[in-house]
Order: sequence, then C-alpha cells, then structure tokens
Amino acid sequence: MGLNKFERQLKLMLMLTQNRRYTIEEIGDRLDLSLRSTYRYLEFFKENGFEVVKERGIYRLDKSSSYFRQISELIHFTEDEALTLKMVLEGLPNKTLAIKQLLNKLSRIYDLQLFEEIASNEQFAKNQQNLYKATKEGRQCLLKNYSSSHSNTTTDRLIEPFTFLASNTEIRAFEVNSKENKTYKIARIGEVIILDTNWDYRPFHKQVYTDAFHFSGEELIPIKLRLDRLSANLLKEEVVVRDNELVSDGEDHWIYSTEVCRFEGIGRFIMGLLNNVEILENKELKKYIKAKIKEGLKAL
Repeated sequence: MGLNKFERQLKLMLMLTQNRRYTIEEIGDRLDLSLRSTYRYLEFFKENGFEVVKERGIYRLDKSSSYFRQISELIHFTEDEALTLKMVLEGLPNKTLAIKQLLNKLSRIYDLQLFEEIASNEQFAKNQQNLYKATKEGRQCLLKNYSSSHSNTTTDRLIEPFTFLASNTEIRAFEVNSKENKTYKIARIGEVIILDTNWDYRPFHKQVYTDAFHFSGEELIPIKLRLDRLSANLLKEEVVVRDNELVSDGEDHWIYSTEVCRFEGIGRFIMGLLNNVEILENKELKKYIKAKIKEGLKAL
C-alpha cells in the first residue's frame, strides 16, 4: 500500500469520526478523490470490519467495534483539541523542525481552517448553539433577519428546527407561515431567538433523503429492476450498492431493489442500458422512461 493512499485512508477515518458530517461529494473534494475512488475507500472500511453509516446522504463511521474505540482513544484528537494544539505550537517563539512537521501534519489531517473560521464567528456559533438547543428541546425559533438569495429578501422566519445538515452549517426546519419544510443556511441568519412555544407541527416534519444516484428529496420511491451481467457490473461501479439490494436471479441476472428520491438518476442509468435492464416494479418509472425517450426522439 502506498503512503499517499494510507494517508488518505487515515484522513478519511478521522473525517468520518469528527463532529461535522460530510456528503460523498464533500469527502471527494476534501481528499481530492473521484466519486468512484471515494466509494472504494468506504468499501475498504466495510471489508475490514468498520461499520459505515449513511444517514440522509451523510456518512460517518460507527465507533461500536472494540478495536476502533482503542484506536480512537489512543491517537485521535477532537477538533477542539487539535485546534488548541495548533495554537499552542504556533505561539512558541522558536519553532524547531519537529514542531513545523507537527503543524504540517495537523493541517493535513484536520480541516482546521474551516473550524477556525466558524469558531471565530461568534454570532454563527451562538446561532448554531441556539438551534441545537431548540432542536433538542422541541421548541420553536424565530430567525431574525434571514437573508434569502432565492427570494432576494431579508425577513424574519418562524420555524421548528429538527435536523442539522451539511456539516452542521445548515438547519432543516418546518416554516410555520408557509407550512413547508425548508433548509436554512446558518450563516445567513442574523439572530436565533428560542421561543417558549413547543413544536406544534411535529407530524409534518420531513427529513431530506439522498439516494444512491445523488438525488435528494423528502420521499423515497421503491423500485425493482432485473439486470444482466453488464448492467449489474456497471451499477456496482457507479453507485454504492448496499447489502441485500442486489441478489442473484439465475446464472447471469440479478434483481436490484432500492429506493430513490427522484427518477432522474436511475432513469439515466436505465436509458443508457435499455437492452440490459428490465423494470419489474414501479409503473411511474416506466412512464418516466417512455416519456424521456419520446422527448429524445423529437429532438433528433
């Protein structure tokens, strides 16, 4: 195993055990990896006894295995500890070669620049803490002076926050006035005021899911396909196939059962392999494929 590959695996391990959470795209960007290579690194962890957990498109490593706890406790710094160590080392008057090398390793393994930016923004940190408290206690919040780039307005928003997203820089919430679930960027919030009012709309809170084809939505749509050897192999190369999603159906065919948020991703896969894929379940998916084929023929 090359040193560069080992360093990336170690950095990925640390990333997936820190306080922030990452999507597959964010992992690839931070490690300078393609999506395919990133999936292979995650599969490597699975094959070697680590439990890779995916929740709504966010990845983390479960710390349940005993040897993982031993490794984590022995060598892993929290982000606070790493940032403190960096500040202490930078404050030393005479920096030896060893100190410079240690600072370099810290900056390579931990994303301290982003952490420093967040930590230095007192209002961001305060808003984040208030949202966390409101989420934990089930309380409504008032977002003062929320700046929306979509509507190009700055307004107050009455919300019920329930899930952090995008490495804790966004909050998923139910907006009381519009009766819709929305995602808010914490950096665009002027101030978060926790109200005495408890959640009134808990049954309407909807999570955001991300399917294997990287499309997101509030609902999951079940599908079932029959694949030949070519399409099955290409599927495993393009997306992460979870246990029991792909099962043998004879010598040269497999049944792929999964859930998607939208038809665009799975639709592109099917239309690129029309002679190799059979849709077994979901009439709406069949209608979608037929409509897309007609649109394509008209454009020719």
